[in-house]
Amino acid sequence: MTQLASEGDLSPTTQNEIDIIENNMNFLRDQMDKVSDQLSAEHDFMQNVVNAVGNGGANLQIVPGPRGLTGRPGPPGPTGASGRNGRNGIDGATGPAGPQGPQGVPGKFVRGPRGYVGPVGPQGPRGFIGVDGPRGPKGDVGPKGDRGPIGPPGRDGHPQPLSTYSLAGWKFVPIDVDGPMTGGNLLAACAAKGLRTPCDHPSYCDGKCVVVDYTGHLSYNNDGRRPRDLWQGKYFYAANANQGFTLQSVDGSHRWSDAGNEYGQTLCVQRRNPKVGKPIRWNGFEFTPFFIRGVVDSPTILATCRAAGLMTPCDHPSWNNGQCVVVNPNGHMSYAAHNDFPRNSIAYTYWYAGNANGIASIQNVPGSHRWSSPCDTDGVAFCVKPIPVDVTDSRMFMGWWMVPAKIPDGANSNNIERACSDADMKTLCDHSSWNNGRCVALGGFHMSYNGHHPTFVPPYLTNKQFYAGSAYNGYAIQNTGSSHRWETNQPANQQTICVTRDSPIKFQIADPPQSSYSFSSCAGGCSDGLNQAKENSGTAWCAQNNDGNQWSAVDLGKQQWIDGIVTQGRKDAAQWLTLYDIYTSNDQTNWNRVSSGENSQGQFPGNVDNTYNQFSVFNQPVKAQYVKVVPLAWNNHVCMRWSVLVGSGDELLPASSECTRVNIGNSGSGSKKVYVDKKFVCPAKLSKANWLGSDTYGDTFSIEADKDIITVTRQDAPGSGWGMNPIVKCCTV
Repeated sequence: MTQLASEGDLSPTTQNEIDIIENNMNFLRDQMDKVSDQLSAEHDFMQNVVNAVGNGGANLQIVPGPRGLTGRPGPPGPTGASGRNGRNGIDGATGPAGPQGPQGVPGKFVRGPRGYVGPVGPQGPRGFIGVDGPRGPKGDVGPKGDRGPIGPPGRDGHPQPLSTYSLAGWKFVPIDVDGPMTGGNLLAACAAKGLRTPCDHPSYCDGKCVVVDYTGHLSYNNDGRRPRDLWQGKYFYAANANQGFTLQSVDGSHRWSDAGNEYGQTLCVQRRNPKVGKPIRWNGFEFTPFFIRGVVDSPTILATCRAAGLMTPCDHPSWNNGQCVVVNPNGHMSYAAHNDFPRNSIAYTYWYAGNANGIASIQNVPGSHRWSSPCDTDGVAFCVKPIPVDVTDSRMFMGWWMVPAKIPDGANSNNIERACSDADMKTLCDHSSWNNGRCVALGGFHMSYNGHHPTFVPPYLTNKQFYAGSAYNGYAIQNTGSSHRWETNQPANQQTICVTRDSPIKFQIADPPQSSYSFSSCAGGCSDGLNQAKENSGTAWCAQNNDGNQWSAVDLGKQQWIDGIVTQGRKDAAQWLTLYDIYTSNDQTNWNRVSSGENSQGQFPGNVDNTYNQFSVFNQPVKAQYVKVVPLAWNNHVCMRWSVLVGSGDELLPASSECTRVNIGNSGSGSKKVYVDKKFVCPAKLSKANWLGSDTYGDTFSIEADKDIITVTRQDAPGSGWGMNPIVKCCTV
């Protein structure tokens, strides 16, 4: 049982509360006594009423009876409901303090809530140095401090290797970078040296860097393609990737820089002095390279060619939007596998693609091609112009001279017929099945398909357009080199082949005596009677053996300008040469093979029968005294008749001169402009006395040169046109 505290143990407040409770209990006892007395009186009254009623009510008289005795306490009633709380009484007066109680049992320690920080107290004595705590988080980079004083001279470092490494025409130069290795600091470092910042990867192109490697990351030198000493540790620009930090090249990999990487090196680039080289003749066009500064896209290529007065080549025929000219019907110029353009000249060049991919151009890269981006700057592109038609580049086939001619307007069969008619020649049928009486069919095969006519060396007919009558909506059919195709785009500035019985070139045939000819061997002996090698002789020269060691040569007696040779087969037998080489010499010791311009071997096509003449004309006249023919292929036996074609009577030029034949063509007005390379000088006057060809008209012309354009003006009938095709020889001085 809990022990109650004695009165002395109570505090004044507690004693006062007890006194109030006792007073209230006494008050309640008095009230209960009054209620008990009232109940007794009521009981007596009710008993009196009952008695009176029992006597019939006669003696009923209400008279107060005496107060009854207090009854015995009844059994306890049920517990009443709790009463409402009474109002708080007024606070009693504070009693006097009681005596101090005995010391209590120590309480259990419990940490209370943290109080407010009080004011700073006075500084205590200095304590001992504690142990180092853990490293806190890295704070923000503070502002750059002032440059400190110059330190003492450092030790000699390793010399930085000079950069000789170049990629895609860009030379790499190592440059120091101040501050953290961020993209912005790399840009500033390169710009301060007048250099460009290379993009680490093409995907980081943001217009501020230049793309120089299209295969991946510059910083990732895991294959050792780039010099390790130059690359190791360098930082490369990555635009805004990874919060503007850069990529560092490390052994076999690369890593992102952070704020702790400062004062390192990057590789900036500068464009090597562009050596655009000389114009290249290919597929009937002359390709001139141009260096374009700034972004190299399709609009800048188009603007560059227009500014130069040249045409823009289409990269692919499907991108011909009327702004470019198709130069390769077989596919992309930018993709080396689609053409045989000189590989060293086409590497990394840019080509016009119209609107095929926005305004992007398409670039040749090793083994493939790629679309340019805004970071492709300072590159090389080609512009073109048609190679002037040279009628001296003709071939004899089945008794007909095959002569190149330019097609007016678009390339289709109607315009091909018009071109040949204007040149006073016949139209050549591509195939005998399309002979509608308006063209000449030579053989039952396609002229447009090189595989059908082995007599001709393929490049002569490659890229030419041929007549097909009304077949396939009147389109021309083009020789693509490897096959043939319908020319549905009808491009301008194309060439075709016309035919004529008359030689388009005015030649003189050298006529040395038969004794001037010599031979490697002769069938039946090399007497003049048995082996008459001259053209139109009654027999022919026939070698003793049919092998590649045979030859026939002639001594012209003096040096002359040699234009080529004319050959025939054996008159009385089906024996002739089908392919041969031609050599010239001035001492019979040093022989120079003449290039036919047809292929890299320099071979000339021979005859197809023993009746017609085959003319093999040189690209440029050669000054020599001796000419030799070496058979390479033959029909039945090595036999031939031949003569040398010499100059047309022009005054001999210095041996160092170079000449070209310029086809002027006809004109509907009194003058005509023709392109001629400015290194050549043409005569000031032109008439039948000095033009090339067989025309004998009385027309006379004046020629004026302005850079690479000559203006030919008719003098005998000013303002009138002419229908012939005068040809003029122009030479270097």
